[in-house]
Formats: sequence, structure tokens, C-alpha cells
Amino acid sequence: MEAVPSGFDQGRIPNDWALIELDHAVSGIEPIKLLYPHAVISTKATYTVVGYPLGQLRQGLFAQEHCSNWSSSHAGLSLSGILIADCAVKSGMSGGPILLDDETQAIAAGIVVERFTIGQKVMAIGVPVTAYAEKIEAAMRESDICAVGTPFAWPTLLPER
Repeated sequence: MEAVPSGFDQGRIPNDWALIELDHAVSGIEPIKLLYPHAVISTKATYTVVGYPLGQLRQGLFAQEHCSNWSSSHAGLSLSGILIADCAVKSGMSGGPILLDDETQAIAAGIVVERFTIGQKVMAIGVPVTAYAEKIEAAMRESDICAVGTPFAWPTLLPER
């Protein structure tokens, strides 16, 4: 994760994720649900990023809450297919979740893959759940040990009309 990525290629973002299949079931743990792929996110939605910054082992888990959603058109630039939030992510937080701030549950909306700065503001770029949702569903259908039910959830906060 670079402070100022060179040669940023929006086309490679949907490929920057991984699916880990367990070799045995884990009991007593409820995984964080993923944002339902067809859920419409309000432009006023906020996110939280979580991760372990590089070289800061004593700090432990880092989180920034209430980051603004920038995943829409800005200055004529289409930002569809990527998730952007004004979260101050730090180097080493790639792979951490971008959580939708929802009133009742934690919902993962994407995965942090890059960061960039606009002036003094640090922005997080993420792969949205929609980029890999079908592959997760297919892996769950083929797995002998996957959790029963769906990995997806609808947010309780609906977009404004």
C-alpha cells in the first residue's frame, strides 16, 4: 500500500482480493456479513476502516470511524466499480475491511487496497463486495464445511429518496 500509488490502474482493483477456505468448521464465531451485492448505498453513508498498520505492532488494531462515502461521480470522473472513503488509512492496512456504519450490525462493504492523498486528506480505495460476491457464493455452494445461510446482509440504513 503506497502513500501515492504510481500508475494507478482502476481496472486491476477488482482482482485484489482473496478467498480463504477453511479445512474444518469453526464454532462459536459469527463472521461479519458482507454487504448484499445489489444494495444501494446512500451518498450520505459512512464507513469505518480497520487494520494493523505496518511497523506499528505495539499500537495494535487501528480503526477510523465515520468516514465519508466518495464512491460516486466527482468533477466529472466516474468512480463506479470502486469504493472510496475519506478514511486515514495507513501503510500496511491493505486487506483490511471497509465496514458500512450500520445501526444494528457490522457489514463489510469492501476491502482496502490502496490509499492516496488530496492535499492533506488521506483517502482509502477499496474493492467493493460486488466485485467478488458471485465467486464467494459459488465457493459456498461447493464447500462441505461452509456456514449455513448467506454471507450477505442488507443494511438497515436505506438511501435517501
